[in-house]
Amino acid sequence: KTLHPLQEEIIDRYQKDFLTQNELLFNSRVKNGWIRDVHGDLRLEHFHFKGDQLNIYDCIEFQERLRVNDVVNDLAFLCMELEYEGRSSQSLAIYNRISSDIGDKQDYDLWRFYKIHRACVRGMVHAVTGYEHEVIIEEQERNREKSEKLFGLATRLVLLKDQPTVIVVFGGTATGKSTVAVQLSKLLFVPLIQSDVTRKELAELPVDHYPDKETREWLYADTMTEKTYEAIISKGRVALEKYNAIIIDARLTALKQRQLILDNFSNVHVVWIETMASLEIRMQRLERRESTASISDARLDIFDKLLKTESELSETSNLNIIKTDTGQPLNDCMEQLIRQIGN
Repeated sequence: KTLHPLQEEIIDRYQKDFLTQNELLFNSRVKNGWIRDVHGDLRLEHFHFKGDQLNIYDCIEFQERLRVNDVVNDLAFLCMELEYEGRSSQSLAIYNRISSDIGDKQDYDLWRFYKIHRACVRGMVHAVTGYEHEVIIEEQERNREKSEKLFGLATRLVLLKDQPTVIVVFGGTATGKSTVAVQLSKLLFVPLIQSDVTRKELAELPVDHYPDKETREWLYADTMTEKTYEAIISKGRVALEKYNAIIIDARLTALKQRQLILDNFSNVHVVWIETMASLEIRMQRLERRESTASISDARLDIFDKLLKTESELSETSNLNIIKTDTGQPLNDCMEQLIRQIGN
């Protein structure tokens, strides 16, 4: 119930393929003595610091079968928990330091395989607790949410590996970019940075508040737009350091805005996703927006004006852009995007 069918398919295929293709690797881990009596449950909550003293407790003493394991598997549990908490750089540093100290050759593919495995195990445990009738409602909800995020982390590690990645979802007004970005953020457990939200935060306005005409003119002036994109970059750098991946949701109607992202994230992998939809569908969405709260201030009365600003979006460039038609069901969009992101 907390694992999306698309996530299940991706993780299942990856794990089976890795096991099949790496039989010699696993045999060598056994032969070379890397299967040892370890802790078995290296979660963050089992680490206690008192001054300079470190105590690690709650080892799986009751079950040798669960405790004896590959040292990389044991370490991957701790690293996975760190990455879940937004400590990706510390996770990598700890893996490199400990594997070096114990004389084990760094194998990042094996480390990632075990991180994915551990995320799935914890995702399953929280899912079970999330539907236990004996557990109070608030605790059920917390466990279900954590389970969804852990399966998202596992899916992200399969698709993006440990490569720092910026996913940019852009497109014209009412093409469904925010819907796509939000769903991707959930499926991959990746922080989402939205231009509409960032702009309102800078202006100190409620996110779903539709401002009057005078405020809109100031809010969408070139000066404010430049500040908005500068803030997106700033927020993006912080989130990327923590989670090793981010999603940016913005219109990007000018090539200079696209170039700003390229310039500031030149040392990471950037995935470009452009959302598209027919004019008829876009106008229908804007009509519905008239009567519902929305983070976007785009409305029917300025649609023609907004269309004129989209001309640069269609200009040719050397970027490898994944295009998706949001007129199709959302699940179909996600399946298409997830498959292409992973290639």
